[in-house]
Amino acid sequence: MSTALVRDEILTAQAVADELGVVEKTVRRWIAAGKLPGEKVDRVFAVRRTDLVAFQENNNRSRASRKNGELERTAKTLDAELIALRAKNELLEVELARLRREYRDAIERAAIAEHNQKQERELTAA
Repeated sequence: MSTALVRDEILTAQAVADELGVVEKTVRRWIAAGKLPGEKVDRVFAVRRTDLVAFQENNNRSRASRKNGELERTAKTLDAELIALRAKNELLEVELARLRREYRDAIERAAIAEHNQKQERELTAA
């Protein structure tokens, strides 16, 4: 919502808090810190509607910027993890190929040993 289209009414800190879903103390802290333009009139904090709208728009942009930064960091982390997993997969593929060769060789040796034992039994039986 553009600040130009908003009627410039005056809101209490409690009304601002209700609208933003925060407690009144948070609104007072924002005003005291200069994050949200407002002033204390007698014992009540007052905020112009246009200032609240500008605050919300700025806060939404900041939140979106932080979220984009978080997403970029997550993407970089996931990219690094993917690279590491691909490298690990490659090593495991090499190890699997080695183990298959060893298994095949062991089967061949066992077959040869069994054949030799069979021939020895036939020779000793004859």
